Amino acid sequence: MMGTRVEESICQPRDSRDNPFNPRHPCPVPFHNNSQVKNTIGVLLEHSVAEIFRSMCRLYRVYGPPSKIPGLRSPFCRWVEKVEHLPGTVEDRMYRTFPMTLSKLQHLRLARMRTIAVMNQKGGVGKTTTSVNLAAGLARQGRRVCVIDLDPQAHASLHLGVELASGVHSIYEVFAGTKAFGDVTQLVSSNLWLAPANLDLAAAEVELVDVQGREFILREGLQNDAVADKFDYIIMDCPPSLGVLTINALSAAKEVFIPLQPHFFALQGLSKLFETTALVTRRLNRDLKVSGIVLCLYETGTRLASDVTDDLMMFLEQSDGNAPWSAAEVFQSKIRRNIKLAEAPSHGHSIFEYAPASSGSQDYGALVQEVLAAEKRELPLTAAA
Repeated sequence: MMGTRVEESICQPRDSRDNPFNPRHPCPVPFHNNSQVKNTIGVLLEHSVAEIFRSMCRLYRVYGPPSKIPGLRSPFCRWVEKVEHLPGTVEDRMYRTFPMTLSKLQHLRLARMRTIAVMNQKGGVGKTTTSVNLAAGLARQGRRVCVIDLDPQAHASLHLGVELASGVHSIYEVFAGTKAFGDVTQLVSSNLWLAPANLDLAAAEVELVDVQGREFILREGLQNDAVADKFDYIIMDCPPSLGVLTINALSAAKEVFIPLQPHFFALQGLSKLFETTALVTRRLNRDLKVSGIVLCLYETGTRLASDVTDDLMMFLEQSDGNAPWSAAEVFQSKIRRNIKLAEAPSHGHSIFEYAPASSGSQDYGALVQEVLAAEKRELPLTAAA
């Protein structure tokens, strides 16, 4: 609570006379003396790394580099002097020069990157279609996105026009321990990367059976500076099963999107999915949560689709507040059944490239906007300044 009051008191926008570079007003109004400046920074230092980073970004935006404030000699604050000569937004520039230990810096970088597992153990509900088109739509909005194809059938790879020939690296090599994650990704279009799959990935289920820590192989591959610096989104297309590959995705992800066909049997399978996420949250990944349910193959003219949607929303509203799906939302953008969505994979393109005027393109475009709108709620680090 104290941090909030301090942050608000020192970071509210003022008029131009309060700028510390104005010779008539060498010190901004909130800082009445050097002692107050040092005490304020001291209070900030008592809070989490995320709070410090957010507060310093706002401080820089309003008053300029804190190192220019007369009497302030804190080494922690002086680093922001460097950011004026770097490209990008204030947040990006400060983020790249943040003087913290490696572990805390990695925590900040990973907090900026959204890792989403798109999963459903039932096949044919639109997992791959959603993974690819959501990623393509985010990339078109300027986000740097990487799709990880975890299905041995490699449908996401084919959807993006990538068919692995001999000698081309795949995500299997990350599980085998022969390549780093950065070595198996390839750029497939502007802002869009792919870690492709091939049939060898099916062997990983058997090969990893006796490997200690097999559930965390993918998470360890993603937890490094190079990955966190390169991507804003990691979207994992999971296989239609609850094996080692899917558990790896859930251990590495912070969010789960569930594509769901609004039919009775789909609701029955949803309870099993929720049980799996609860188990993973308890034992492997406490940060995991189900953040969204995407209604795919939606038939607007049927009463069944409407009834299933109502039942689903009622179930979520009545969920235990501590369950990992308690904050899940049913996305307002429903993906209508559309033949163009079925045709696009055979051409190796997303729906936005193949049929930009189709209803499928409109629906996934609306879904992308909902996901982008959630950035402010999900990632206060990137939206606070």
